[in-house]
Amino acid sequence: MITDWSECKYINPLLKEMLTQIPAEERRHADISFGIARRIGDILQRKGWSQADFAKAAGKKEAEISKWMSGQQNFTIRTIAFIETVLGEEILQVKQYRKSTSRKSLSTYAPSLLNDEGNGNYSKRK
Repeated sequence: MITDWSECKYINPLLKEMLTQIPAEERRHADISFGIARRIGDILQRKGWSQADFAKAAGKKEAEISKWMSGQQNFTIRTIAFIETVLGEEILQVKQYRKSTSRKSLSTYAPSLLNDEGNGNYSKRK
């Protein structure tokens, strides 16, 4: 999806003005919604499933699947998890950041926790 309309060779100036007035959050929401719909479509195509096949597997009406595939559905986490379960593939990935919580890094971030035991605070073990 185009997020920078200056990339277009031609765009009606009035339409361009209207598009620039859409808040960034709304543009991002639309990009994500259409991206989810495209991802579902790609999985269905790879599996050789129609929307009717997907509806049957999901126990849903075809009209609901059609709404999902339009990119205009406000997907909840629960709905995405359900779709992933039915399709047997991930639609979204959440980045995981792991930070070491070793004693050394704790002493760097919380030196007040490592004071003398006599104050009721924790101390470094020797």
